[in-house]
Amino acid sequence: MVLSVLSDTAHFPLLTSLDLSRCAALTTGFSEMAQARPKLKLLRLEQCPQVSEEAISTISNACMLLEDLSLASCLGVTMSSSSQIITGCKSLTSLSFANCSHINDVVLACLAQHLTGLKRLDLSGCFLITDVKVENVVKANTLLQDLKLYGCRLLGDKSLQMVGESCPHLSAFHLSLSERVSDVGVMHLILGCPLLSEVHVTNCPALSPEIRKAVALQMPWITFVAS
Repeated sequence: MVLSVLSDTAHFPLLTSLDLSRCAALTTGFSEMAQARPKLKLLRLEQCPQVSEEAISTISNACMLLEDLSLASCLGVTMSSSSQIITGCKSLTSLSFANCSHINDVVLACLAQHLTGLKRLDLSGCFLITDVKVENVVKANTLLQDLKLYGCRLLGDKSLQMVGESCPHLSAFHLSLSERVSDVGVMHLILGCPLLSEVHVTNCPALSPEIRKAVALQMPWITFVAS
């Protein structure tokens, strides 16, 4: 069935959007399809575990006009293939590496150097990343509007402070499972991002009950979820 779908796309050489998410059987044929679709601007390969590292790398050379790319839960996303994506697809404004366990500070250093126009970034489940490189990424991407960092256990107040100082257009922020995020970091974030309308900081045990009261009192327009 997947091969049939890929074959059918051969009739659309000017295709600009393609969503193959949750195609668990997607293996062969993807590289050839990508090479024949240089005008793709949106590509979603979420939860496609069989897409190989080589196939992911093909995207960087074949689809250089991409603006929106999601590779969430793709096992083919490695340090090498993700770095090739970052250096090859410089028009990206939306990028998801959610639940890609090989994403680390080396990849984020590459991202900060080569991508500066991101508006949406999802690094949820990238549990190897640290404050230092997240700071570099947000400094380089001041147009960020949506930042997701669920499950990034090593991040703390330093990341939130830098987001607050660097991302005035941010409207949504999500982070969870961090013992290093406190009320201080949350207030830096909220006071620095005047357009925020949604903040989720969950399973962060260092947060106090008072932070919810403070946000509700000072910024009642923000949907604030904390635990």
